[in-house]
Amino acid sequence: MSGGQGSAEKGHIRIAIWLPSDIPVLELALCETFFRQVNLTSDQNQYQLGLIRNTTHNDALSLFSEHMPCWEWTDHFDILLIMSNLLPVENISQETLQLLQNVLSGNEIPLITVNTGIMWLIDAGLYQNFPVVVHWEHWDEIGESYPRCQILPQLYMIADSISLCAGKLTLVDFLHEWISHRESSRTVNMLADQLCIDRVRSAEEKQRLPAVTLGGDDIQPRITMAIELMENNIEEPLSTDEIAEYVYISRRQLERLFKRYLNVLPARYYLQLRLQRAQHLLRTTGKSIVQIGLVCGFSSGPHFSSSYKSYYGITPRDERTKRFRRKTSGENL
Repeated sequence: MSGGQGSAEKGHIRIAIWLPSDIPVLELALCETFFRQVNLTSDQNQYQLGLIRNTTHNDALSLFSEHMPCWEWTDHFDILLIMSNLLPVENISQETLQLLQNVLSGNEIPLITVNTGIMWLIDAGLYQNFPVVVHWEHWDEIGESYPRCQILPQLYMIADSISLCAGKLTLVDFLHEWISHRESSRTVNMLADQLCIDRVRSAEEKQRLPAVTLGGDDIQPRITMAIELMENNIEEPLSTDEIAEYVYISRRQLERLFKRYLNVLPARYYLQLRLQRAQHLLRTTGKSIVQIGLVCGFSSGPHFSSSYKSYYGITPRDERTKRFRRKTSGENL
């Protein structure tokens, strides 16, 4: 399998990295470090990484030029890795689209997409209705802009033709699992030892877990259960009494637990969750302020506006104006 014309050194696997929009520095650094360690551990220079040349990002790519060369679409490569932390805001150039189509149609080349990388293929019409694995911060925007997409809440998915990863630090789990299908168990174990990986999260694990954000195993299980109920009932909030009943303790016990572990009452914590959800929707979607207030459990616009201003110091309308200014000035949201 190859991504272009020409030949590679025998036994070497060339992984071409295409950055269609931004420069995901964290993911690039993790990827480069991971494969460099694989080569050291196996005592072979088997995996070679290169960046697909893109005139838009050539200056930024110079940060990684010491470790990764720049390749052309017509160069040989065995795997195409697409990284992005942004959703498509403009069409891929016709020249790039044609080169990408040539690569995908002419060869059975495996694909790996990180975070929103898969969305650039879907936006270009190269994949239709494909299940997507992206970071949770993009779920609302994808649901609005790509309603036919099936969003998987898991960390990653590995398959022969295309593998998907949510990005950020889940890339470490993904790469370790991916390499375990290609290298000996000895190499994989040595790699984990070198990188201090004591546990690889499975593909099916969810991206967002209340117990993780609240301190892992040390948190009281009843609080975790209560927060899961809150997160699953944003649009039609439950009362504190109802939550206490569902987690099998009294209201007073629930309030004591929240004050002890989180220094806040359950009702206040619930309100903060709903307001944080509202802020995320204001920043990432085109839903109206009234719609956002309703889906976040506020029965009226004035109640939503006053609650939002009390918590964030600005109104929902001001938040939306800030988003518009960032977008028009070209800043990342």
